[in-house]
Amino acid sequence: MLRRRYIIWIGLSAIVALLLFNLWSQYRSLTELQTTSPLARQASWRNRLSDVAADLQDFYRERAMKTLDVSPSTIVPEKMDDAVEVAFHDAPADGVKRYFLSSPLSTRPGVVKVTLYDPATRTKVDKRTPDHWAAFSASSAFFSLILRDASVDPQQLVFGEDDPDNRVIAMPIVDSSSRAVGVAGMIVDTNHFRKTVLPDALPVALRQHFTEDELDEMTFAVFNERNEVVASTCKDADGSTDVWVPMHLAFSKWRLGARSLGLPQDQLAAQNFALNFSLTILNTLALALGIGFALRAASKEMKISQMKSDFVSNVSHELRTPLSSIRVLGEFLRSGREIEPEKLRKYGEFIETESARLAKLISNILDFAKIESGQRSYDFREGQIEDVVHEALRVYEVRLQQRGFAVDVDLPAATLPPISLDPDAVTQALSNLIDNAIKYSGNSRQIRIRVWREATAVLVSVTDFGVGIPGDELRKIFERFHRVSTGLVHDVKGSGLGLSLVKHIVEAHGGTITVTSDVGRGSTFTLQFPATPDVDEAGAAESGAIEGLPA
Repeated sequence: MLRRRYIIWIGLSAIVALLLFNLWSQYRSLTELQTTSPLARQASWRNRLSDVAADLQDFYRERAMKTLDVSPSTIVPEKMDDAVEVAFHDAPADGVKRYFLSSPLSTRPGVVKVTLYDPATRTKVDKRTPDHWAAFSASSAFFSLILRDASVDPQQLVFGEDDPDNRVIAMPIVDSSSRAVGVAGMIVDTNHFRKTVLPDALPVALRQHFTEDELDEMTFAVFNERNEVVASTCKDADGSTDVWVPMHLAFSKWRLGARSLGLPQDQLAAQNFALNFSLTILNTLALALGIGFALRAASKEMKISQMKSDFVSNVSHELRTPLSSIRVLGEFLRSGREIEPEKLRKYGEFIETESARLAKLISNILDFAKIESGQRSYDFREGQIEDVVHEALRVYEVRLQQRGFAVDVDLPAATLPPISLDPDAVTQALSNLIDNAIKYSGNSRQIRIRVWREATAVLVSVTDFGVGIPGDELRKIFERFHRVSTGLVHDVKGSGLGLSLVKHIVEAHGGTITVTSDVGRGSTFTLQFPATPDVDEAGAAESGAIEGLPA
């Protein structure tokens, strides 16, 4: 048993260590997650915002790739005015302020001619305006390549936004040898992009890259280079953002930003940490409680198993001792020797006492088995508790005399009200209490039995003046198989079923059993039974009538 307990405690310590390690590792993981989750979320937002920004520029990217793909045969430096009208005559006008072509003059080395085309009027622009300088600035990126006859990527786009009012997208014009011979470009209509393209394209692009829940919890806005809101999903948008990315093409100085409408990311991460760690603690506590209950159940089962082993051992001893004595006396009587009448009487009393002891033990075991299986039944009828007390004392009369006990029986002068009882069962309960009083009286040879009435209840107490019961054992003595584990009480043999049977019998009668004890001074067991109501009330009325008679 001790080894099993050590194994249980070692296992419990290992499990507690594992739970604590799990709690610590969860704390570390959640702490790291609290730090990294805002960064990870911002990185995710930033990636998706870049995709949204790219989608917003598709309007101009697709137009530039299609419209600015000008054939090199169109480029005739001396006839650029006609060339620009031919190249962009059918080009769309919405969103584009100007188209232009630029190419070096063959007659004047180092000189580049830039010609602009107005898609609204479908005519060449002769007047020198800031548009020319914006187009010339964007084209200059290719001029050195053109003059050196260098090969270029025909799909390469160049953007210019030095002049916020004249943003340029340009693409090289290459010949069959991939050499740049000129530049085709467009000057973006910024107002059209801000007032028409963005309001239509922004919601569509956001729905493609963000969920509906995210769109409900966030606000998105496009800001220009002066941090002014150009377009937004919220009317009250300001310049603050949680994360932002630059726009593309000719709007790289603009930015697309997003901001959470709820708590800041660090506070949200702190809340998630608190929630998850609280759940982890609750799970750990639940596991600990489950393990604790399991170990408690295992310990209780081990204790019951030990109790059963002690029970078998004690019962074996209880059976073997009187049987051996009866057998010895039986063999002595069978031998035919002449025995004095006084000794013969004593032998008979001894055999009777031991037989009653065996009968009581067997009765207890059988009754306990019936109680455990739910088959114990009682034959209730009205009776007097005084008769039951006298019967229990009669059963133990010989044994009490043999042991030299003096029994003080305190009965009330007036007849007590009857109670509903099973006389045999209550006699068995009182017999068990008297038997315990005999066994645990130590050196004392006095037992007191008291019967009295309180209100509507009848009470019986059995008091011994022996070894007593420790205070921490009082709650356990009515448990099956339980026997006090210290002092003289433990040295007395018994089955550990007596008090359990007494408790069951008394409760089956609607009563209660209580015990008071002082170590070294004795114990008192009190049985309380409810009196029969109608008879009790009649008795009370009769008592009152008698007391009312004149003296």
